[in-house]
Amino acid sequence: GGIGLGSIALAGLLAEEDAAATPSRSPLEPKQPHVTPTAKNVIFLFMVGGVSHLETFDHKPLLKKYAGKSAVDLFSKEELDGLNPEKDYSKSKVVQPVFSFKQHGQCGMWVSEIFPHLSKVVDEITMINSMHAASSIHSVGQISMHTGYLRPGFPSLGAWVTYGLGSENRNMPGFVALRDGVSSGGPSMYRSGFLPGTYQATVIDTSSGQFQLDHLRRPEYVSPKQQRQQLELMTRLNALHREKHASQGELDARIDSFETAFRMQGEAQELFDLRREPKSVRKLYGDTPFGNQCLTARRLVESGVRFVEIFNGSQGRRWDAHGNRGGLIKNHRTNAAKTDQGIAALITDLKSRGLLDETLVVWATEFGRTPFEEAFRELTR
Repeated sequence: GGIGLGSIALAGLLAEEDAAATPSRSPLEPKQPHVTPTAKNVIFLFMVGGVSHLETFDHKPLLKKYAGKSAVDLFSKEELDGLNPEKDYSKSKVVQPVFSFKQHGQCGMWVSEIFPHLSKVVDEITMINSMHAASSIHSVGQISMHTGYLRPGFPSLGAWVTYGLGSENRNMPGFVALRDGVSSGGPSMYRSGFLPGTYQATVIDTSSGQFQLDHLRRPEYVSPKQQRQQLELMTRLNALHREKHASQGELDARIDSFETAFRMQGEAQELFDLRREPKSVRKLYGDTPFGNQCLTARRLVESGVRFVEIFNGSQGRRWDAHGNRGGLIKNHRTNAAKTDQGIAALITDLKSRGLLDETLVVWATEFGRTPFEEAFRELTR
């Protein structure tokens, strides 16, 4: 991880009696925004692979009417070039969505049949159907969705939020990423770019179904007193190095990460221990890998972590569905079944605790698909 709590965080921990009298200079100290916001925290649910909007939340009834029609007969060259100017659509045919849609809730939102749990909480959801991807390359699309740019090197959304608002919990990072594998977009999706490394995510690997908190456990052969002495010495040595070498951003980030890890040894172990939750709550989330990610995200936000991102589909059966209609049906039905209950539970649980009004829950993917099917029966991006 690379998130830290500032160069004096360790000193504050080792000398609590002085902390109250000494103003904190932590870069993650809570900051007042320029305007009064409704939301104070973010839980970002990122579905890796390119979820088809036409099979999930973007109801297009006209596609059924025009199914099988030639794309070039229905759309102008300018419209087709807007999808992909390098592609030949002469053999492309319109294909209707493979799942049925129904309206739900008082708002009447259209939702695909593959989300039975999520359809029950639609009145808590705002659907944005105007998103447009600038690239159909998965890695580029993922980076773009997280940074606003098509190439690496820029701060991620989580880094910007943490930079702007700080964190409410000095014992935890301001930005945590719960990752179920390594996706093609890579670390650019949660790094800090040209911002100080302090604001990048602390990454927790959940690919095994467990939450791996690497390097947070104190070795048995080191006593708490010895560990404090080691960290004090390291802090002094790093301070001397900083005096001689200014603008050492990477060094500062490394120092901050050690300080954060020291603080996290106590609180993090409790936050990631889902056995502390009542059985009724674990049942609500489904007690599945993704459900556990969502429950952990709620616990983190509740503890004061500012931005939590959950990656789903980084490995195994991603949301990336190529091939025939049967392949799309199997892919999206499988992935929806793995995530539907957890997302709905997260929204329900946050609302019951009074946290939904101040927590922005964002569900997104890198791009959807075009409404066309090729002559060789492959659905296109």
